[in-house]
Amino acid sequence: VPDWAQVRTWAPAVVQRGTTFVMWYTTRDRASARQCISVATAADPLGPFIDRSSAPAICQVDRGGSIDPEVFVDADGASYLHWKSEDNALGQPTSLWAARLNADATVAGTPVPLLTASPGWQGRLVEGPAMALDAGRYYLFYGANAWNTAAAAIGYAQCAGPLGPCLDRSQAAPWVASEQRFVGPSGPHVLDRKSTRLN
Repeated sequence: VPDWAQVRTWAPAVVQRGTTFVMWYTTRDRASARQCISVATAADPLGPFIDRSSAPAICQVDRGGSIDPEVFVDADGASYLHWKSEDNALGQPTSLWAARLNADATVAGTPVPLLTASPGWQGRLVEGPAMALDAGRYYLFYGANAWNTAAAAIGYAQCAGPLGPCLDRSQAAPWVASEQRFVGPSGPHVLDRKSTRLN
């Protein structure tokens, strides 16, 4: 990790751009002691990934930090980054954010808010965003409530595009919740059959 970061790293999201693999990940900023998002690159998906930054790429210190980066590639090939602001570290409801990435997927543009947690089943905490495009419609899946409890569940919103606006379709109740022996589902991720098909 770069000098500004502590060793603890997690929540990687990797996208390929040409012959380069770009990893967005979460780490802790030594200066602010907040979790922040940085970016590293490699020539191979197995690494090593190198981060040459001098500061976090995204770190909403006034919102408690930033975590859970996820890269979404639209039908036109444009890339977007989605993530969570750590407002819960300040005792506030969390939010999900988005920004367009540059052509190399290494620099994020201006952040825009997509969704803010509601009281009730969400427990004022949404995280782990994952966007999908299906039949021209954008769906934003998310985990909500405390991840390490049976109250954790998955909701979704419908969005006009990768940068929103988004309408939460799961405010009243989760889309996927605990059932029988399956307890506390969270951390959604979307796999596209076309991108995972083996030749």
